[in-house]
Amino acid sequence: VPPKKGYVCPPVPPKKPKEDHTLMNSFTIEQIETHIASLNTGLQLPPQELKKKCLEVLKCLMAHEYGWVFNAPVDPVELKLPDYFQVVKKPMDLGSIKKRLENGCYHDIKEFEAEVNLTFDNATLYNIIGSVVHNMAKEMKLKFKQDFKKLLAQLSVEEDEKRKNGEACALCGCEKLLFEPHVFYCNGANCPSKRIRRNSYYYVGANNQYHWCHQCYGELKDGKIVEIGEVVLKKVDLVKKKHDEVHEESWVCCDKCEKW
Repeated sequence: VPPKKGYVCPPVPPKKPKEDHTLMNSFTIEQIETHIASLNTGLQLPPQELKKKCLEVLKCLMAHEYGWVFNAPVDPVELKLPDYFQVVKKPMDLGSIKKRLENGCYHDIKEFEAEVNLTFDNATLYNIIGSVVHNMAKEMKLKFKQDFKKLLAQLSVEEDEKRKNGEACALCGCEKLLFEPHVFYCNGANCPSKRIRRNSYYYVGANNQYHWCHQCYGELKDGKIVEIGEVVLKKVDLVKKKHDEVHEESWVCCDKCEKW
């Protein structure tokens, strides 16, 4: 219906501007650049990827013609080195590093680098300049430096590709974050309520409700019924697992740019 003659439509009130709660507009360009730089904490590798990449470098060192000298802990008694532990305060060897890698003890690639270098630094510290072992250690450390430099370059290229493809955060380079691992307690007769160690084998039954460590499982008799509350189990019903599961946090989609 058209408005009556002489009727004036009231003006449309202007839309209220949306409140802006961000502090970004109050930052200088230098402050923004500093903040972005702080997000880039270096290479962020998932535990399995860290283990895989570092083991590749470590195996090359252990297979080197001088690797046998550094592949096992120094035995001061056998080698007749009574003052070894007085000089070397933190012993380290490539074999121990391999075990630590396999058990997920390293959380950053720099930790791995430091302990490999420590292995060779200990050898150059204890053995006099010009000695056979001193020269071997210097050559091995140089090889590691070259191999590790190649590894970092390779990882840097892979990380840049992940950022471009949206597989990692464009700012910090992180991929999915990891939840804290589950804690399982043994329901065996010999160690009830004792925590099952990380990276060890255990047995589970009744839809993952009850757990047995490797020792308690071995002491269960075949065919004997195990009763826990209202649950009845047999040894054959238990499933073997390894306590090394890693649970990742899912990506979320940004409401504005719709990127993950």
